Amino acid sequence: MQNKDNVYVFNPLIALDMSKNTDSKEQIFFYDGQQLEDAPANCIHVPIDDFVTYFLSSPYPYPQEINFDTMNFSDEIQNAILQNLTIALESVKLEKAKQLNTILDGELSTEQLQKALYFLLEYIYINNFANENIPFDVIAKFLEAVKLFSTKNIQLEEKSARLMKKLLSHVEAQQISKHFYLFHLHYTLLLLDKNNTNLQKETEKYFDTLANFNDIPQLINEFKLIKTLFQQEDLEEYLARFSQSLFPDNFFDQDTLQQKYAVFKFYYLT
Repeated sequence: MQNKDNVYVFNPLIALDMSKNTDSKEQIFFYDGQQLEDAPANCIHVPIDDFVTYFLSSPYPYPQEINFDTMNFSDEIQNAILQNLTIALESVKLEKAKQLNTILDGELSTEQLQKALYFLLEYIYINNFANENIPFDVIAKFLEAVKLFSTKNIQLEEKSARLMKKLLSHVEAQQISKHFYLFHLHYTLLLLDKNNTNLQKETEKYFDTLANFNDIPQLINEFKLIKTLFQQEDLEEYLARFSQSLFPDNFFDQDTLQQKYAVFKFYYLT
């Protein structure tokens, strides 16, 4: 699924009009100038002087397009604004990268778990929206944080719950089976949703996908993700579920090569 770029607009009325006429629920129009009254949720006031401060703490993907309509700026002024916004955005990304590295390099304490989880959710959502691959270490750390939430039975903060649902909806609209990290991410987001009544069925689908995933080298390389979700104390559950998916009732009706393939995966990945 290709997303529509978020836009930074200099004329508030143009931003309002664009926000009302977009056919994408997730496209955001940030705008400079005087704040509008009763603007829709996808039309957000971000004065240019507050650009860096806002996006350092915003869960929304950065604007990838600038709209100068009706502003009558000269080419020189437009180029200067674009250059300054590019520098500002790079400073935001640099600061968030520092925060990310602190989380990736540290231990996830109970006291910092809510903050770390929200930051990881935000990072994954912003980058996934921009169709950028998420680093393996980020997915692994996110799975680790979710596992801690599950084992310690911690209640998810409201802002994290809202962002989790947005990310889940966005991931489900993509071709999960073609991107292995999305497959793990999708299942992990389902674990976060305490109101999910279909978790048993989703867990069965998770193991069925593992059993039928044909890229063995990638499966082996990313086995750390599986081990994060199913740790030592969950080994018995993992073995039972994985073997059930690998060796269905028709196992002995398959040809020898298919049987060897299933046995190899079970042996190598357990």
